[in-house]
Amino acid sequence: MFFRAGWNRTTLPFAIGLAAVVIGVASIGGVVAGTIGVLAVVGGVVAVSASVHRWDMGAARLLVDAMERMTAGDFSARVRLRGEDELGDCGFRLNLLAERTAEHLDGLSRQVIDLNALIDALPDAVLLADAQQRVVRINEPAAKFLGITAKQATGQLLIATLGEASLVEAYEHSLTHDDGPQTRDIRVTRGGAKLTFQAVTARTKAGGVLIALRDVTDMTEAVRMKADFVANASHELRTPIAAIKIAFETLSDVLPDDPEQTQRCLTIIGGHLRRLEDMLQDLLDLSRVEDPEAEPDYSNLTAAGLLATVTNTMGSLAGEKNVSIETNGDATFVSDRKLLDLVLKNLVENAIKYTPAGGRVMATIARDGDEVVLKVSDTGIGIPPQHEERVFERFYQVDPARSGSGGRGTGLGLAIVKHAIAALGGRVSLTSTVGRGTNVVCVVPDAGHSE
Repeated sequence: MFFRAGWNRTTLPFAIGLAAVVIGVASIGGVVAGTIGVLAVVGGVVAVSASVHRWDMGAARLLVDAMERMTAGDFSARVRLRGEDELGDCGFRLNLLAERTAEHLDGLSRQVIDLNALIDALPDAVLLADAQQRVVRINEPAAKFLGITAKQATGQLLIATLGEASLVEAYEHSLTHDDGPQTRDIRVTRGGAKLTFQAVTARTKAGGVLIALRDVTDMTEAVRMKADFVANASHELRTPIAAIKIAFETLSDVLPDDPEQTQRCLTIIGGHLRRLEDMLQDLLDLSRVEDPEAEPDYSNLTAAGLLATVTNTMGSLAGEKNVSIETNGDATFVSDRKLLDLVLKNLVENAIKYTPAGGRVMATIARDGDEVVLKVSDTGIGIPPQHEERVFERFYQVDPARSGSGGRGTGLGLAIVKHAIAALGGRVSLTSTVGRGTNVVCVVPDAGHSE
């Protein structure tokens, strides 16, 4: 201990000073005094050394206590030492290390909180397993997808919580193949609806597995509808063009010699040309109502005015089919005249086409609170239940076998109705009974009343 910092700081100066005193006394008092002085020096040195030893041991104990608290994770611990010796410097540096570590951990804690908030805010389902393949993180969309709570899933084996066979297969692939993130589509049924999810699985550096699920049902459906649209449009255009081509070739051969056949060919050509014209017009209408940047052109409207327009427009077609049109409505409201004319025209035209001779088509417009209800009903052939969900798709035909320019539509009418009503912020529904008729109800807000 005599060689510790305490010796240099206290014991050595004291001994030197005391020795000087003893020498002075010895020079005055002789041998006895000198002997007493030496003994005093030795005793003083021993006493001071013991005091310094006790100080050093206490300081060391403070350092050890602080380090034990820090090892246990308590970085608020501080060493309270005075002095500028080695122990004091050690305490200062230990305090500085604790302060910086606490700041670093606090920053990491904030980052974890932000990351958890971000994961919870994601619309995608996210699951994370540790090296033991137990769930350590699951957000609300993932819990909803799996039909459990986050509390129930946390700590459980990931494979036990997945449920879906295709998802288990993707998870097991990640465990056995360390080839980076893997993406695959999985199809599940929830509440009777068929959904498509894009699953991304990846191994983590810690040996766990990360799974993310994105609902791509709408995107998949859009791709399917686009493919159907191209296929159906090609088919619908090919039919009248082929008929016109055949009629024209036949007409070229029989024109000089067979007036009756010539007239028949001209009738076919005229009918299909009208069909092509209707199809192109419907495509233009559909494009207009689907335009996300198009804004409705609101104006004051009357039910009587809208119904009179549709009666005048569809009167000749109804007369040809021997179908009566009945209308009822006296409401006034604010909406887009062109869009509602388009809706009523397509609904009434469809109703007339699929109503046998002697039948009726009823069109009504009434107010229901802040909304306006447009209803078109008929006593026609009706729609089978398996087709009701798809009749609003482009080019969808309930009865593909039916043909001819007189009785077949373009397959775009109800798609136009759906998108026109959506553009007005409304909704549309359809009910039908085979052999008894169809009811289509469109509900749109009264733009004037909502203001």
